[in-house]
Amino acid sequence: MPSGCLVVLAQRHLHQLKANPRFEQGMRILRAVKTAFLAVAVLRIGAHVPFKPVYLLTALFSAMCFAKLKVPAYVVYGTVAAVCGLWLAYGALI
Repeated sequence: MPSGCLVVLAQRHLHQLKANPRFEQGMRILRAVKTAFLAVAVLRIGAHVPFKPVYLLTALFSAMCFAKLKVPAYVVYGTVAAVCGLWLAYGALI
């Protein structure tokens, strides 16, 4: 999130900033911190999720999309949300 905000705010000067080694180093650090923060959040949430096949399938799908296919996060989130919505709608009809 912080690195994304920084890029949005610095969009005008981004081409100049990319040439600056300090800026690139700072962005690398922010990306590493963001990744660590997300990993800790996933582990903490995962510890409280019941062990059911549907949850495991969702986690495996997300991991495959992120790690292997390099799909953007918003596409994975949207796909999971759409499938969950369809699943809930189907459950309401039965």
